[in-house]
Amino acid sequence: MNKYQVVWLIIRLAGVYLAYLALITFFGLVGSIPALFTLPKIDADNKNANVAVNSNQTFRVQPISPSINYNASETAENNRKTNESITDKFKGENVTTFLWFLILTAVYGAAAWYLLRDGRILYRILNREEPQGLVKEKEAEVTALNLSDKQN
Repeated sequence: MNKYQVVWLIIRLAGVYLAYLALITFFGLVGSIPALFTLPKIDADNKNANVAVNSNQTFRVQPISPSINYNASETAENNRKTNESITDKFKGENVTTFLWFLILTAVYGAAAWYLLRDGRILYRILNREEPQGLVKEKEAEVTALNLSDKQN
């Protein structure tokens, strides 16, 4: 294999790797779609709760009583605000995750498509060599010595 064939092989292998990354991020994108339409289940009555597992693999919630007694109206209002902020935060994280996977899939897919289909710009960059004009100028300087005058 000569240099040009090795460069094409490297470009194609990079394209295959980016296609693999695009496929993996596409699966992440598909997996993040259902999370956009679900919300966390928030139990407003038992905000502070420990979850314990029985031997039957069912979940049992053991509430923890707060040490300070608050006014009931303030507690209900705070719970509603807390629940809304948790829901908004959850929605924001799901949208961010979805958009991140969408952007990565698009970038990896476009780069893989370019490298596997064309890749000419990268091919030219990797095959760039020293310009021949500089080498000839150096040779011209060396051969420009007038040695015949010194022998006379």
